[in-house]
Amino acid sequence: MTIAMISLIAVQMYWINSAFSIKNEELLRTASIALQSFALKLEKQETLQAIKSSKELHKNIKDSVFKSPRSNQRYTTNNQKINKESKILESNDIAESYLIALKSEGIIKRISDYNIHKIIQSEFSKLGILAPFYWGLVDTKKSNIVYAEHSVFSEELIHSMLYVQLFPHDILASNYRLSVIFPEIQAYIIDSLSIFLLGSAACILLIMGIFSISISSLLKQKKLSKMKADFIDNMTHEFQTPLATISLASEALRDQEILESELTRNRFLDAIHKENSRLSKHVDLILQIATLEDKSIPLILESVNMHEILEIAIDKQLINIRNKGGKINSVFLANHSTIHGDSHHLFNVFTNLLDNACKFSKDFPDITIKTENTKFDILIQISDKGIGIKKEDHKKIFDRFYRVITSNRHDVKGFGLGLSYVHSIVTMHKGSVSIQSHAKNGSTFSVKLPLEQ
Repeated sequence: MTIAMISLIAVQMYWINSAFSIKNEELLRTASIALQSFALKLEKQETLQAIKSSKELHKNIKDSVFKSPRSNQRYTTNNQKINKESKILESNDIAESYLIALKSEGIIKRISDYNIHKIIQSEFSKLGILAPFYWGLVDTKKSNIVYAEHSVFSEELIHSMLYVQLFPHDILASNYRLSVIFPEIQAYIIDSLSIFLLGSAACILLIMGIFSISISSLLKQKKLSKMKADFIDNMTHEFQTPLATISLASEALRDQEILESELTRNRFLDAIHKENSRLSKHVDLILQIATLEDKSIPLILESVNMHEILEIAIDKQLINIRNKGGKINSVFLANHSTIHGDSHHLFNVFTNLLDNACKFSKDFPDITIKTENTKFDILIQISDKGIGIKKEDHKKIFDRFYRVITSNRHDVKGFGLGLSYVHSIVTMHKGSVSIQSHAKNGSTFSVKLPLEQ
């Protein structure tokens, strides 16, 4: 995929470079044609100006043009208007002696009466060239600049490949040439190719965008595959332990001596009951997550007193917490605790949070549940003094299958589904859940739910 993307971008860049080169060559070729036209036009204007400068010569030319070659009668044509200036230009032989004297003058003086820039610009415009330019006179024998329209570009004008020989029909060839440069030729070409360049840029960006999305999807897929593999590994471990315990307890109960001992028999039956409850809990959690995956989980909405829900959740977890030598503190400061929600799923939410607080406490769990009111919500905070969670894991802990990495991947039970379930249910109740935690300094989960109006 990477090679394909690089190849496509390389082709696009090649097309852009080729288009730029072609446009540059076309511009220079067209400009060269315009300069040839300029040179001829300048020469004709000089001839016309020279002829008009001599009244006597001008009169002789008029007489020769408008007299019949076979008689002394003038042409009189009522239906035709003769262009006198074009006829004058056709009689260069008559003005030859005058022009030879004029051409012996310096090149600067010969062109000083003309607006060279304007004439060149006119010829360029005729051929569609609108780029800014500068011109200069170069002595080809001495390879130096005689005149530069802008002295900054003198060196460029000397070496310019765009030039024309001035007064090409002089009897003695001139060693002066007029050179032209386009100082902003690249910007001009880019502007003229703007539509093409924009299209190519859009194509390149599209290719890069598709490539980025594909790479991102592949990385996410790889990450998800790893998380699912870890989930299967954890699930296998979580199910094997209670099943093995149940199997051993069942085998033991077949022993007649154990059956006759009520104390021993009850101990094995309690173990089976405990492990069976554990399995049921795991199955329920997986089924709940599967339902959330399909976004079809039904919510039975009713008025729910969150203090009552919290009390029930605390009662359920109290035995586990006390068995570990811990304690749980309730600080209910909220004056208003009724919300519109599903009591069953809300109970599961806080059971999960209390279970996590207990599991991630190293020795003796010390958990605090605090409630208070904000403007329109009830804020419920569950704090512990456990191992804490690193800051870089905060955004990931609510992802499905994600488990915080510890020294032993199986030292803390679970599938990485509980907090994902908590986040989904709270979001469905139009609330929010967040975490404040630092490694080795405990964690505080804050759940904010809107009050019943």
